[in-house]
Amino acid sequence: PPPPRRPGGAATGITTTAEPPHPAVASEPAPRSSAELEQRLVSETARLWARRAETIERDQKSNPFSAHFDGGARGPAAAKAARSSRDDGPAGGAAYGTPPPGSLTEARWAKGKAWVDEQIDNLIAVIREIGDAGDDATTVTFGTLFYKYADISDSLVGILLRAKKRHRLFYEGDMLFQTKDDHVLITVPAEA
Repeated sequence: PPPPRRPGGAATGITTTAEPPHPAVASEPAPRSSAELEQRLVSETARLWARRAETIERDQKSNPFSAHFDGGARGPAAAKAARSSRDDGPAGGAAYGTPPPGSLTEARWAKGKAWVDEQIDNLIAVIREIGDAGDDATTVTFGTLFYKYADISDSLVGILLRAKKRHRLFYEGDMLFQTKDDHVLITVPAEA
């Protein structure tokens, strides 16, 4: 076939092929005009946004931190009761403060928890290596541990806090500071 011609009559030398129809439009008959094609694309886009809005609305009804939360029940009193059963604190239920099961947030939470557990295990191994072992515990001063652990990790104080919260080791106070708290004894029980 001859090459297509420009409106002015000159040949472009470029041959064109018909584009495949949009997947949403593929099952429908071919549009008769560009206006009909545009109308179909606009309609499909509107349907996509409507489905997205429905999904968001449904998610907000199950989100206890949303103003639209209904806890699967109807009415403000039922919504408040359902919300308070999850928000009462640790006694409010086993799911309080945990990510939704099967979510990406749960996967990141599990990965972070595993990393902290590994760091605590490493810290306890270092304390047992450099500390004074007794019959039921190993002790080391914060200053000694700080200088030894500085070559291993820069997160010593944070890991100490996590380990103390999990009752894997014990020391006086909450936050330990270099120089000021060098004399504080850190104790790791034999069963930790």
